[in-house]
Amino acid sequence: MATNVYDGLNPREIWVGDLGRGSMSRLQGDGALNAGPIWTADGSRIAFTSRRDGGARNNIYWMNAEGGAVER
Repeated sequence: MATNVYDGLNPREIWVGDLGRGSMSRLQGDGALNAGPIWTADGSRIAFTSRRDGGARNNIYWMNAEGGAVER
Protein backbone atom coordinates (compact mmCIF):
# COMPACT_ATOMS: atom_id res chain seq x y z
CA MET A 1 0.00 0.00 0.00
CA ALA A 2 1.16 3.56 -0.70
CA THR A 3 -0.58 6.56 0.82
CA ASN A 4 -0.23 10.20 1.84
CA VAL A 5 0.23 11.29 5.42
CA TYR A 6 -0.61 14.85 6.46
CA ASP A 7 -0.34 15.84 10.10
CA GLY A 8 -1.82 19.32 9.72
CA LEU A 9 1.54 21.05 10.14
CA ASN A 10 3.83 19.45 7.61
CA PRO A 11 3.37 18.99 3.88
CA ARG A 12 2.15 15.65 2.66
CA GLU A 13 4.54 12.78 2.78
CA ILE A 14 4.45 9.51 0.86
CA TRP A 15 4.36 6.40 3.07
CA VAL A 16 4.34 2.73 2.13
CA GLY A 17 2.80 0.07 4.27
CA ASP A 18 2.83 -3.67 4.62
CA LEU A 19 -0.73 -4.63 5.52
CA GLY A 20 0.30 -8.18 6.45
CA ARG A 21 2.80 -6.94 9.02
CA GLY A 22 0.82 -3.88 10.07
CA SER A 23 3.80 -1.58 9.53
CA MET A 24 4.36 1.67 7.65
CA SER A 25 7.49 3.61 6.70
CA ARG A 26 8.06 7.02 5.19
CA LEU A 27 9.22 6.88 1.61
CA GLN A 28 9.18 10.56 0.70
CA GLY A 29 9.13 13.64 2.87
CA ASP A 30 11.04 16.44 1.25
CA GLY A 31 8.95 19.41 2.40
CA ALA A 32 6.95 19.56 -0.83
CA LEU A 33 3.27 18.86 -1.30
CA ASN A 34 3.40 15.23 -2.49
CA ALA A 35 0.15 13.46 -3.36
CA GLY A 36 -1.55 10.62 -5.21
CA PRO A 37 0.97 7.79 -4.95
CA ILE A 38 0.36 4.76 -7.17
CA TRP A 39 2.45 1.64 -7.79
CA THR A 40 3.79 0.78 -11.22
CA ALA A 41 2.54 -2.51 -12.67
CA ASP A 42 5.78 -4.31 -11.80
CA GLY A 43 5.80 -2.99 -8.21
CA SER A 44 9.29 -1.51 -8.49
CA ARG A 45 8.37 2.19 -8.44
CA ILE A 46 5.79 4.58 -7.09
CA ALA A 47 4.53 7.50 -9.15
CA PHE A 48 3.17 10.59 -7.42
CA THR A 49 2.46 14.26 -8.06
CA SER A 50 4.40 17.07 -6.40
CA ARG A 51 5.00 20.79 -6.51
CA ARG A 52 8.61 20.37 -5.42
CA ASP A 53 9.87 22.66 -8.18
CA GLY A 54 7.88 25.61 -6.77
CA GLY A 55 5.59 25.91 -9.76
CA ALA A 56 1.85 26.48 -9.72
CA ARG A 57 1.15 23.03 -11.19
CA ASN A 58 1.82 19.53 -10.00
CA ASN A 59 4.35 17.46 -11.91
CA ILE A 60 4.58 13.69 -11.99
CA TYR A 61 7.57 12.04 -10.34
CA TRP A 62 8.77 8.45 -9.97
CA MET A 63 10.59 6.94 -7.05
CA ASN A 64 12.00 3.50 -6.36
CA ALA A 65 9.55 1.69 -4.10
CA GLU A 66 12.38 1.07 -1.64
CA GLY A 67 13.31 4.76 -1.41
CA GLY A 68 16.23 6.65 -2.80
CA ALA A 69 16.55 9.42 -5.32
CA VAL A 70 13.46 10.85 -6.94
CA GLU A 71 13.38 10.66 -10.70
CA ARG A 72 11.47 13.09 -12.85
